[in-house]
Amino acid sequence: MRGVLHPHVVDGVHFFDPQEIHRARTARTSTAPTDGEAAALAFELLDQGVGLRDIVKRCRVTPERARALAIEWKKMSSGELVVSAELSRVLGGARLPSCDALLRAVRAVVQERDLLEREFADMQEERNTVEDLLAPLAPEQLRELYAARERARAHASADMPT
Repeated sequence: MRGVLHPHVVDGVHFFDPQEIHRARTARTSTAPTDGEAAALAFELLDQGVGLRDIVKRCRVTPERARALAIEWKKMSSGELVVSAELSRVLGGARLPSCDALLRAVRAVVQERDLLEREFADMQEERNTVEDLLAPLAPEQLRELYAARERARAHASADMPT
C-alpha cells in the first residue's frame, strides 16, 4: 500500500487527508477475502484433498486458521473419506466410504505391485537364461536364428484370419 497516502509534513509531524485514509482502507479491505470466502475456498480445497500448506497459501489465512477450518470441515463432512488427488489417482479414483475401505484399496494396489514385480523378476531371469544359452553362438548363427524367428512370425500372422 506504499505510495497511496500523501501526508503533509509540518515540523516533522505527518498530517494525512481523512478522505485518502478512507479510500486506502476501502481499497485494502475489498481485495482481501472475507472470512466466509476463505472458509468456502478452504472447504472446496479440502474436498479435493489439498493439504493445509496449500490452503494457507491459496486462502491467505494463518496456519492456525487453516487447521481450525480443517477441523470444522471434518466435523461437517458426510463421513466419506477424502484422500489426496495423487492417492486417488493411484487407487483408480475410487470413492472410499471408510478407513477400512482405504486400507483394502491400498492392500489391493500393493498386492498388484508385488505380482508385477514377481512377473518382472521372472522375465529378467528368463532373459538372462536365454542370453546365457545364446552367448556361445557366433554372430552369423544369431542372425540366422533371429531371421528364422521373423519368418515364423510373418508366416503365423499370414495364416491368421482377418
